[in-house]
Amino acid sequence: MSTTGPDSAVDGPVAVQAASMGFTILMLGGLAALLAAAMLPAVGRFWLAGVAVVAFAIAGSRIGMASSPLLHGACAAVGAYVLALSVVFFTTGLQLDHVLTTTAAAVDIGAATGHLCGRFAMARRPRTARSR
Repeated sequence: MSTTGPDSAVDGPVAVQAASMGFTILMLGGLAALLAAAMLPAVGRFWLAGVAVVAFAIAGSRIGMASSPLLHGACAAVGAYVLALSVVFFTTGLQLDHVLTTTAAAVDIGAATGHLCGRFAMARRPRTARSR
């Protein structure tokens, strides 16, 4: 099965690019969390959760030519988190409940964003392209 083209459920190269973008946002947001916690303690408490939501949404929004934007968005968001897991393990150790909860959030947010982007992309396509 090909990972590219209009018939593949997940557009492989675009999913890797999206996961990389999500990973970059997670890392930069994690570094900025130190500043956020020092400057505004109330914001610092929720900073990492907000950064994760933004990173998973951006990763899930890059759907490319995937025939299943929902699956593609979920895979891209989970890919971003998998790339960041080594840093998570290094800083906080293995906390299985944290890993499972964040993975579930990545699946949910990535799938929802991919689905919405797929619906908007279909609405923008000309009628002749939709019927194919």
